[in-house]
Amino acid sequence: MKKTMLGVCLLCLSVAIFGVIPLKDVTPSHWAYESVQYLIEKGILTGLPDGSFQGEAYLTRYQFSVAMYKAFQLLERNAFPGEVTSTQDLSTINFQVSTLKGLVETIAAKMERMGRDYQDLAKQIDQVGTNTELVNQVAQTSQLLSGLETRVIDLELENDSVISKLAALERQLTDHRRVVENTGLEYQNLNTQHQKLNQKVNILLGVAAAASVVATVGLGMSIYLLATR
Repeated sequence: MKKTMLGVCLLCLSVAIFGVIPLKDVTPSHWAYESVQYLIEKGILTGLPDGSFQGEAYLTRYQFSVAMYKAFQLLERNAFPGEVTSTQDLSTINFQVSTLKGLVETIAAKMERMGRDYQDLAKQIDQVGTNTELVNQVAQTSQLLSGLETRVIDLELENDSVISKLAALERQLTDHRRVVENTGLEYQNLNTQHQKLNQKVNILLGVAAAASVVATVGLGMSIYLLATR
């Protein structure tokens, strides 16, 4: 029975150190459900007015003192139902008291360290909160970065537009080159046809000249023949 009460006290101290769990959120599947329910049933731990324990909050010395006081009361009521009747009982009690004293000292040291850590954290938070110059610099830097990002986006859009226009100009240049090439071919064809026409004209002119000579000679002969008759 005494060992059971010592276990109850240890459970109480353990839960007190690491914080309790909100009753609203404690389900039967939670790892601390049985311990929390047991300590509440024994009256060692109680809930807050809103029905929660706020397990994530820091444990104050007042809360720790109340939990320890209730645990010692429960231990005294159950561990000493009557007078000590044997040396073995006295040794067991002394061992339990010594163990409990060591636990209390360990818990007190942890509480003191937690208090110092909390104070250090509070100082750091205050220092960051009061350093308005750094906050303003960070805000200005953020604005500059935001402006640069916007400018980069605009430049990317402009670059895309320039690339599109360049591609369109390249297509137009290709079309013009094709037109020039086609025009050159047409010019060559026309030049060839012109040369052929010149050749035909020259041939026709030669034929016409020959015909004219023949006609002139024939006319002369006719006149001569008429004259000699």
